[in-house]
Amino acid sequence: MTESRIIKKGDNFKFLINGKEYPPVAYITYFEENNDYEKFAEQGFKLYSVTVSFANKPINSGTGFKPFLKGIFDTENKPDFSSLDEAFEKILNACPDAYIFPRVYITMPDWWIEENGTEVIETPASGKREALYSEKFREDAAKLLKELIAYIENSKYSDRVFAYHLSGGNTQEWFHLDLNGGYCENALKYFNKYLKERNSAEVSKLPSLKECENKGEINDENLVRYLEFANESVADTIEFFCKTAKEVLNYKKIVGSFYGYNLEVMSPLWGTHRLSKLLDSENIDFFSSPNSYNGQRNLGYDWYDMMPNGSLKLHGKLPFMENDIRTHLTKYPEDARKGCDPERRYDVPVFKGPETEALSLSAVNKSFARQITHNNGMWWFDMFGHWYNSPALLKAAKSSLDAYSVLKVEEAILKTEIAIFVDENISSNFGSRSRLYTYPNVIREVMSKCSVPYDIFLLNDYKKVTEEKDYKAFIFVASENSELYKSAEELCDNKNLPYILFSNETECLNKENIIKFLKEKGVHIYSESSDILYVGNGYLAIHAIREGEKEINFPKTVKLTDEFGNMLNRDRIKINMEKFDTKIYKIG
Repeated sequence: MTESRIIKKGDNFKFLINGKEYPPVAYITYFEENNDYEKFAEQGFKLYSVTVSFANKPINSGTGFKPFLKGIFDTENKPDFSSLDEAFEKILNACPDAYIFPRVYITMPDWWIEENGTEVIETPASGKREALYSEKFREDAAKLLKELIAYIENSKYSDRVFAYHLSGGNTQEWFHLDLNGGYCENALKYFNKYLKERNSAEVSKLPSLKECENKGEINDENLVRYLEFANESVADTIEFFCKTAKEVLNYKKIVGSFYGYNLEVMSPLWGTHRLSKLLDSENIDFFSSPNSYNGQRNLGYDWYDMMPNGSLKLHGKLPFMENDIRTHLTKYPEDARKGCDPERRYDVPVFKGPETEALSLSAVNKSFARQITHNNGMWWFDMFGHWYNSPALLKAAKSSLDAYSVLKVEEAILKTEIAIFVDENISSNFGSRSRLYTYPNVIREVMSKCSVPYDIFLLNDYKKVTEEKDYKAFIFVASENSELYKSAEELCDNKNLPYILFSNETECLNKENIIKFLKEKGVHIYSESSDILYVGNGYLAIHAIREGEKEINFPKTVKLTDEFGNMLNRDRIKINMEKFDTKIYKIG
């Protein structure tokens, strides 16, 4: 049996597989008939993933889109593992010494849905599906998960499987399948159990969701409790399945999950706002999310993190990021696999890539630069196949692998000086028409224009950050009425730590107010151009939002190596750049 674990060295992570270190860089595609396993194997890639599903059901319950040709447990008591075998064979034929981490979609087949009418919810476009808070769903799905893992671990592929990526819910990202908190009559018994466990009075009916659209705080305490329940129940479900997998594997293999999009998905009805419950779990080794979808994945925008990755790293969890970067080779799914999207609902701008290879290369490099400067792991998600199948893009993929392979633990030459704290309770306490509701998302957009590196944490971690980290300034995005914020404010005052709060009652969150605060506190601003700038982990990268000369000033003289191997030794650089170009420098 292959054994694996994630090891942390400084702020970087590596996979330890049978005692050998591997950089956290991988490749995956949904449409395996369009795979480029051989091309990525030629670039030196050893880590691959495949998607497998309990059932042949849509991953997007709003559109009905599904990438699976069949499910393992579609027929009751007659599991069919042939799709899994075929997927493993394709990878191992291309790369015999590959290590694989299957992305397992934990979703229930039709026969289970029909037998469990009180444990399901209605979805917009995929009929009735399992409720993520359902204990019957957890129990029955755990049996199927154990059966799947037992099959793999007793198969000829056991030595090539080093981890399991557990997924579920809408788009496999553990969102409620109705994107509405699983709100229906079937939720009542589970909500009452939640209330009873917290010594609160049970209710005869679910609270109205109307106040979710408030301009200020939500006044209905039962609604606040329901929104908390909608998020905590998803976190509990993830913990339950990861624990199930870990126990079956004797805690000898890596297990991870999507979750915690506190900076991107503002609605509490999606269920992603209880990351704090999982950060210290011994059953979860990594958390995943895609790059940000803000700006519709267009060039000229920062594709920032969806998760507060500072908190993940603080608690020893690898942020393992999904780089589904559109290129000039990207096709809509119906054009890549006939019949998978007959109504062509995915023929939308967000799935359209740049028109040229040069712009595609800039996009790929920008995504890689963000991950390596922020100490994130990453995989190239060739979603519908052949997105990166050009010499220049494959070379860029190889460069990303090479860069991660040689990372060393050393003190940062240029330190990140700003810590930002966001409160994951905002979304369950404030209505969607409150400006505070959007601030965890907005703070990233504002910071992307400030040309200064930063780390983002959950507000829950303020004590741990001040004890273990050294920052010049602290930015809080929270409510002044929050007890958690009040205790953080008191700590900052007692330790004489510079901070600023952005809430409903304070000045508007914008670049001008941020820059004014940072300059007052002596934080170094690298550029005045508002281009996308990344600094960290021994790298500097700049993505031009407009053409022209860019001037970057450093807080001290540094040694830089550009993409051509040229060495620079200076405290500032000037670069002429085309619009949407990306430049990456190694800091020596």
